[in-house]
Amino acid sequence: MKQLHSYLRLFGVGLLLSCCCVISVQAATLSSTVNRNELGINQTLVLTVIYDDQVDSSAIDVSSLVSDFDVLGVSPQTSSSMTIVNGVTENNSTTRWSITLAPKREGKLQIPSFTIGSAKSQPISISVSDTASTGSTTAANQPLAVSVSVEPDSVYADQQFILKVQLVVTQNLSDLGGSQLSIEGGDIQPLGQQTYQQVDNGIATQVVELRYAIFPQKAGDLTIPSLRYTGVLGGRRSIFDSFGMRGEQVIARSQPITVAVKPKSERANASWFPASEVAVDSSWSSDISQLKVGQPVTRTITITAQNQRSSVIPPLPSMLDSSYYKSYQDQPQLSDEVTEQGIIGTRIESQAIVASTSGELRLPEIRIPWWNTQTGEWEDAVVPEQVLVVAADDVGLTASGSEPGVSISNTSAAQQAVADQTESVEALSNLVWIAVVSVLALIIALQFFVIIRLNKQLTAIREHPMSVLDEQDLSAEEAWSVVLDQLKKEDPSGTRLALTHWLRIALQADNDTPLTVLLATLNDDQLSHEVARLDRTLYQHGEGFNPDQLATAALAVRDKFESDYKGSTKSALPPLYPS
Repeated sequence: MKQLHSYLRLFGVGLLLSCCCVISVQAATLSSTVNRNELGINQTLVLTVIYDDQVDSSAIDVSSLVSDFDVLGVSPQTSSSMTIVNGVTENNSTTRWSITLAPKREGKLQIPSFTIGSAKSQPISISVSDTASTGSTTAANQPLAVSVSVEPDSVYADQQFILKVQLVVTQNLSDLGGSQLSIEGGDIQPLGQQTYQQVDNGIATQVVELRYAIFPQKAGDLTIPSLRYTGVLGGRRSIFDSFGMRGEQVIARSQPITVAVKPKSERANASWFPASEVAVDSSWSSDISQLKVGQPVTRTITITAQNQRSSVIPPLPSMLDSSYYKSYQDQPQLSDEVTEQGIIGTRIESQAIVASTSGELRLPEIRIPWWNTQTGEWEDAVVPEQVLVVAADDVGLTASGSEPGVSISNTSAAQQAVADQTESVEALSNLVWIAVVSVLALIIALQFFVIIRLNKQLTAIREHPMSVLDEQDLSAEEAWSVVLDQLKKEDPSGTRLALTHWLRIALQADNDTPLTVLLATLNDDQLSHEVARLDRTLYQHGEGFNPDQLATAALAVRDKFESDYKGSTKSALPPLYPS
């Protein structure tokens, strides 16, 4: 009997547990609802998905919506509750997603079903109409409106046109945002934005204007895609809003715009360079009216292009060296200025010129072809021909600029002086006549002796600088002439020795001062860099030194100190060991 009672108790407990399981184990459900199923193309809707159990916020995949909708925001929320009925405790959990959607097109769209485990929601049909075609899109009847315009609407490849985007918003619209501008086949340069107030049909509105400079890369149709901007209407969050909704989200879209891009216009020996205006300016680093043989001077040419980037401005034609001068080109400087009207590009080129002969030095005119986008014709920006008057240097260089000697005019003058003296003493006695002739003959002999010796001296310096430089008592100009000769020969060893000797003289340093100390005194990064390349060529068999770049760096140092100490009785460079 006791055993029967035990079985009954066990049966009762099992039945009670089974009932509890039946009550607590129920299949979870998944449902989808929307706040509207008919809307305009510039309106939004809120999709609410509810699952009556607690799951991770990533349990539903919203990527299935992006084919027909822009997903503007996803706000997941979870909640839990507990109820007790007839002594039975029941726990309830819910996960809710609030998803703000904006339709991408008109017509019949569908929100697909979602699946979590075995639960599945039903799809929802949405009807989207073109509300923009039924009335004005101004802020008078819309909280957000957008307009897009271009100027001009037909351009050439690489020609600038301005894209202007105007957003008109009402005073109670917040959280304004939009998609990033991207144009296939076009370079984009933002020009900035401005905000101002205006009254539209009696409604006070705020206007945000964005401007861009666009440069099409090739001929054909360039399409500016539809631009989308969003905002929140009545954006203050309510303390009673448990799901964090901050008001209705509104959207505005612009219509796509097509710009016709014409092909480049061809011209022989001319790079394609479109601009609305081009200006060119030329300047010199020092007074060219006092130019001497062997004295470097730098010409700077500045090209300014309205409504064009500096990268499109073509380089100037190279000046070919001749027997009259040697030129050294510096690296160009490019810069772009952003203005409200567009881009102003600037290209600056500098060139050091060293005259090798006295007399008139003619620099030919420089023509820069460019395409005038306002007239639709080719034009030329011109740097006029310039004539420089070059005086002989202080050591009596001949017309070749490389060998010292007496000019023909000086020799003739000496001979004429002899003739004049001879005629003037014919009336004197023989003794006086012989004395005069003897003195003149001695003077002429001494003159030719000095000239021949100087000629041999400078010739030895140029041909064998390694062996004779330290033995010569040269001026700074003579030493500089040797530097130029060694650079022309592209002799790294001779160049280093000649440069060291010139800097010792210019800096008034001791004869045993090393080049590294001289460079440290100058504190010129460019010259130090080029000498380092020279040393790698000599001692490490590294990259070859560049004579033109080394000459440019040395010329810049020489120009700088000649400018700083112009008119001074001191050396052109500051002394290494000041007293």
